[in-house]
Amino acid sequence: LYNPRMTDIQGVMVSKTVLGRGPKAVGSGVLVIQDFEIEMKKCKPGDLMESKPFKVKENFFSIQVYPNGFTEAHMGHVSVFVASMSDKEVTVSKYIISDGDKTVNEQEENVFQGKGSGWGRNYWHTHDACKAVLKKGALVIEVEVTIVGDRVSIDSSYVIQQKCSSYVLENMYRHKMSDSDFVL
Repeated sequence: LYNPRMTDIQGVMVSKTVLGRGPKAVGSGVLVIQDFEIEMKKCKPGDLMESKPFKVKENFFSIQVYPNGFTEAHMGHVSVFVASMSDKEVTVSKYIISDGDKTVNEQEENVFQGKGSGWGRNYWHTHDACKAVLKKGALVIEVEVTIVGDRVSIDSSYVIQQKCSSYVLENMYRHKMSDSDFVL
């Protein structure tokens, strides 16, 4: 509808967008290795024991354990990692590795560069220290991975910002105060 008063008001169209994050996603996996003392003795450095993948959002991760170290340099230690099984880069806001009783490794904000990239500890436990955390001879590794939600548009709208002016005073000034009963 036409409003004659609006012809004297000048406004500017402004786009307003509010961005935020969708809900975070949390996923976890558990790897139980029976008779782990035997595995520590029999495995060579670099021998891998790995969980089945677990899913967090559309990303897959696994728990990797090297019973006698990741490399020769880590021999005599248990190495434990969280590894990405996804082909794309994944930013993880937090991950926790625990031995079932206590948190052994907690890390904030890591970027997994693609399939096979991982984070964890080469020197997670010495063999002697690892024996103390076994449950009936089994090593229990629990992992929790948190991924921040995707960026989303929460609100998008257009608003008219009007210049601040008094309609009466502006009209009197523009029309040279015609038909007024006073003078400025």
